[in-house]
Amino acid sequence: MDVTLKLLKDYGDFKIGDLVDVAEKDVKAMVDQGIAEKYVPVITVKEATDMASAALDVALKAATKDFKLPSVTMIKDEADKPVFASGGEFYDSVKKVALGETTEKMSAYRAKAITGHGTVIDSDGGFLIPPEYSMQLIKSMDEAAVIAPRCTNIPINNYIELPYIRDFDKSSSWAGGIAVAWGAEGGTLASSTLEFGRVSLKLNKVHALSYVTDELMSDSAIAMETVIGMAAGTALAKEFDYQIVNGSGAGRPRGILNDLAVTSVAKEDDQPGATFTYNNALDMWLKISNPERAVWLMNRAVLPQVWRMSQIVGTGGAPVTVTNATQSLPQTLLGAPIIVTEHCSVLGTVGDVILTDLSQYLTATKAGQAQVKQASSIHVAFLTDQLAFRFTMRVDGKGWWKSAQTQKDGTNTVSPFVTLAVRA
Repeated sequence: MDVTLKLLKDYGDFKIGDLVDVAEKDVKAMVDQGIAEKYVPVITVKEATDMASAALDVALKAATKDFKLPSVTMIKDEADKPVFASGGEFYDSVKKVALGETTEKMSAYRAKAITGHGTVIDSDGGFLIPPEYSMQLIKSMDEAAVIAPRCTNIPINNYIELPYIRDFDKSSSWAGGIAVAWGAEGGTLASSTLEFGRVSLKLNKVHALSYVTDELMSDSAIAMETVIGMAAGTALAKEFDYQIVNGSGAGRPRGILNDLAVTSVAKEDDQPGATFTYNNALDMWLKISNPERAVWLMNRAVLPQVWRMSQIVGTGGAPVTVTNATQSLPQTLLGAPIIVTEHCSVLGTVGDVILTDLSQYLTATKAGQAQVKQASSIHVAFLTDQLAFRFTMRVDGKGWWKSAQTQKDGTNTVSPFVTLAVRA
């Protein structure tokens, strides 16, 4: 007797996804080797209902409780249409099923999960949120993040070590320890060695957990799904951005302010407290490693200082060019965009203004899956009749420079992360 299989790999003259009839004796080997999987035909709800009715008639006549209904896949006639109209409706169905109730849509969703659109985990009462609703949270994260998207991201499984050329001292070598020398014909050639280092990234978990009462889910299911998704996405995105700037590196990203290569510029002589001057900006600009990729990160309180800047102190000073705040184009200082962020420190302290090349900051995210994992369960707070929503992501981050780079003169240094000293 032949069995119909769906190919997971190319096999002979057949291609991946083809349906093939295979002798029953060969089925196990092909499935175990990952070549194919058993094919379950997709049928409509009406067809499945008719089959179930017929099977029940047989079961009653056989009078045996051990009879099992045939395994079927139940979906709507419109195959691409989600079973649930919204995440809120899905969450409410999860609660009802966990309490022992039966809902037609959840039955259809359980069967549809076989096709790969979602998975139901009954053993612990938890349900994975369908991907059509997960996309809203990821979109919320993208919209809330302003720093992480400008960094160099590396998807990893858990841990990675990345090699790099040690090119932090150009006083004796133009490129990573390779020295060049001039000599006469027949003279002895001087040798040099290329120097390497490595930087490691390891994923750390950050999460958000929220509870919603049964009454609120029942009375305002759609609204709650929207609010929770937006709030969790915003919170996770902003926390990641905050750690990129301020993180200690202990169980979380190592932020710019704690980076090994961060360079601090001194304030002006007799500079008043809580100020940011044109000379401060020039001094920081001279320290940035790549001005073409530089951006300013600023606390909002710094902006009035920028708008009032002039190239010459006193009467007749020319204003510094900054794009008008009412225009859609980004504001700039010395040609570099200004990013206003609450992750910077208060005016007058280290970190209120940062000039940075964020491409030199490495972030790591979990490879092969959505950046945010989501789940909900009624059992976490069963006694208080609340549904628990959990949102987690695994990330890391750090700058890969081991120090500021010494220039050829042996005195001046540059860095991708430049700050300004305290002005008290």
